[in-house]
Amino acid sequence: MIVTEKKVSYDKIRKMAYDVWALISDPVYSDKDGSLKSGILVYFSKNKEDVQQFILRDKKGMIKNYTILCIGKIPSDQVFVL
Repeated sequence: MIVTEKKVSYDKIRKMAYDVWALISDPVYSDKDGSLKSGILVYFSKNKEDVQQFILRDKKGMIKNYTILCIGKIPSDQVFVL
């Protein structure tokens, strides 16, 4: 399920997938501050594991360059490891 067919701005992605985890293919980042500028919104879900499972089910290998973002408030019970 690809939500958008071509690259859209981060603002548009936020409007379509607010307060969820989003899988964004072919992300473009700002050289200035490293923030996401645009990408192709492929899939989104309230549950991060659903997004990760979507990538694992990509048998054709169509999703190569991607990022997963929490758009909106980051859940308080989420732990991040860098």
